[in-house]
Amino acid sequence: TTTTTTTTRRRHEGIPPTLDPTVVTYNTLADACKTSGELGAALEVPELMNSRARRTGDDSLLPDARTYTNLISTVARKNVNARGARDVRSGGERDP
Repeated sequence: TTTTTTTTRRRHEGIPPTLDPTVVTYNTLADACKTSGELGAALEVPELMNSRARRTGDDSLLPDARTYTNLISTVARKNVNARGARDVRSGGERDP
């Protein structure tokens, strides 16, 4: 998780200074993390948003409903994948 978090932070810090990320930029990042199953990176997105909002004084950068929906979806996807792994190890039986 630390490596993923560091990688996400580096990618964010590598945004050219001429590009000002918006809430849409961050939500797109969170969605990409969801799609790739990177829970650690997805959990860092609201932290990045809060940090940038504090630094710039721009409250429009704060996490919104879409941000948290992406996080919930990422966690749910991770849980489904983990459950599937248990099913395979137990001979394909479903968890109760």
